[in-house]
Order: sequence, then structure tokens, then C-alpha cells
Amino acid sequence: MLQALIDAGLLVTCGSEYPVLGLGPRASEVLQGLEELELPLAETVVAPPRPARSRGGEAPEIAMLGDEEGLLFERLRQWRAAQAKAAGAPPYVVASNKALLAVVEAQPTTEDELLEVPGFGPKKVSRFGASLLAALRGDEEALLDDLHADA
Repeated sequence: MLQALIDAGLLVTCGSEYPVLGLGPRASEVLQGLEELELPLAETVVAPPRPARSRGGEAPEIAMLGDEEGLLFERLRQWRAAQAKAAGAPPYVVASNKALLAVVEAQPTTEDELLEVPGFGPKKVSRFGASLLAALRGDEEALLDDLHADA
């Protein structure tokens, strides 16, 4: 569009390294309504489609998980929902999907290892670390104890 305005003499560029736009010789006539402006329509540019979501609208990274990792991710999502409900907060406050995916990938066994996972800093690890590691191990009893201790 800018190039069309420059070609029509309505805009000019000044400077070479950092060009600046200015009004061209025909600009005042058009702005005063003394001359009509007709510009060619620009070609419509269509953005490439976003990656398709699958498995209930989830991101491609989640859909690409293998069976075992998918089950583990789902267990961590259930853990996150329970923690969020107990805290009266939305699930993303406990951990984002991206952070849970990183946990599935790293499969930490200690809180120190969990600190190395993106999305888990000292504050989250101190609050949720033991419970998250129990969920990762599939230790239902430890999870229930942890939820009752928070209530």
C-alpha cells in the first residue's frame, strides 16, 4: 500500500539509511478534495494455517506424546486440577501445560531435579514439589495425604 502511494506521488521517501515518509507533490490536492485518489487493490495475503489441534483441542506437542507419556501427562493434569481446586486458583497457576510437558520429558525423581524443569522455581517446588513427585510416581496414597494436609 505504501508503495502504491509513493508511485502515485502522494508520498515521498527521504534519506537512505533510515528513510522517512513525507507528503508528495500530489498530496495537497487529494487532501483538499481537489483530486480523486484511485489505488489498485492490494493482493490479499492469507496467513498460513496454524497447526491443527487434536485430542480434544490440545496443542500438537501434547497430541504427539506416546501412549505412556500421554497417560502420565493426563495424570499430571488431574493432579494439577486437584491442586488448583484445593488452592482455589485456576490450574495454570499451579503449572502450565508446557511445564507439565517438561516434567513428563524430564521425569524428575527429586525436588532438586524438579528445580531444573522449566516452569518450576523454588516457590512452586516448595509448595507443590512433593505432591507432584508423588503424582509422577503414581503414589495415590501420598497424593491423598498431601491434599488432606492442605485442606
